[in-house]
Amino acid sequence: MLTARAGQTILADVASPDENVVFSLYRPGYSVKPASDGPDISGPSVPGAGERDDATTVKATLPASGRYLFVLGTTRGGGGEYRLRVSVK
Repeated sequence: MLTARAGQTILADVASPDENVVFSLYRPGYSVKPASDGPDISGPSVPGAGERDDATTVKATLPASGRYLFVLGTTRGGGGEYRLRVSVK
């Protein structure tokens, strides 16, 4: 999670040895609800970093002020080692 202001630019990328880690980036207004198979997260995402985008990198102007939520997962296989780099300017 990170807090940022509308109009700031975010640059984020994830790297993993097996190249199987991706992320979604939810903008303020998301919700997290418990579910039997893990949390259910819904709401607006940053363009190019939605649930179905399998994003490994994103550069975007943030549309709203508030808390943004990163959700990381794997595209195949079990767990994954990764490095997430984020800068906001």
